[in-house]
Amino acid sequence: MLEAAKWTCPTCRRSVYPDAGLTSGGECRPCLNYRRSQPAVPERQQQPVRGGLFGRRRRT
Repeated sequence: MLEAAKWTCPTCRRSVYPDAGLTSGGECRPCLNYRRSQPAVPERQQQPVRGGLFGRRRRT
């Protein structure tokens, strides 16, 4: 029964068997623990693009 329900972890490619707290088709326990232990990285603020395709160029 367990062999039929196992899936492959998309991150590390290990075989994962059903367990409490795991989502079917999701990551294995070691990958989840590693992801939770890493600090959250804030998204880099993007600066506005100046000029663009038809924008004016600076003269130097």
